[in-house]
Amino acid sequence: MLACADRAEAHWCEAQSGAREGGLAIRLRGLGHRSAKDYAAAIAAFREAVELWRTLEQESEDVAIGLNDLAGIERLSGDLDRAERDYREVLRIARDVDYREGIAIYTGNLGGLALHRKEWSAGEVLARQALPLSEKIGRQELALPHARRAVEIYTRLGSPDLVVACEILAQCES
Repeated sequence: MLACADRAEAHWCEAQSGAREGGLAIRLRGLGHRSAKDYAAAIAAFREAVELWRTLEQESEDVAIGLNDLAGIERLSGDLDRAERDYREVLRIARDVDYREGIAIYTGNLGGLALHRKEWSAGEVLARQALPLSEKIGRQELALPHARRAVEIYTRLGSPDLVVACEILAQCES
């Protein structure tokens, strides 16, 4: 993937493409570093891509996608506070630019982070918010991992809300 990012960047430089395409090449490099589990390099690449896209527009779908990538790597690297800050920022941007698919995805990602932190109530609330958003854009699979995790947690806890969680999971799977 890193070799592909190098080729893309060389192509876009030769073609004298703009900042958007340059940001895409840098993002691709970040994805390659993420795959190689080089989180520090991935964080640097995603930050660079976001900064480049912000030269075009402070808030856009590209900026939201890049910040979401950054937050995901921060979570993987263990920097949960920074990941939460960036997930909240990306969700705000998605709402501001009316990026509906992003709103659904980023709400689910924020819920996943809450579950990762064992903040069960917050995770449940966010998962419940993500499901109808995912349904509206026809992407229930976005909420599926969170619904499965909720059933798993409620089963372990013997929660009275297990029945509702199972119903939500069934909706996601259908």
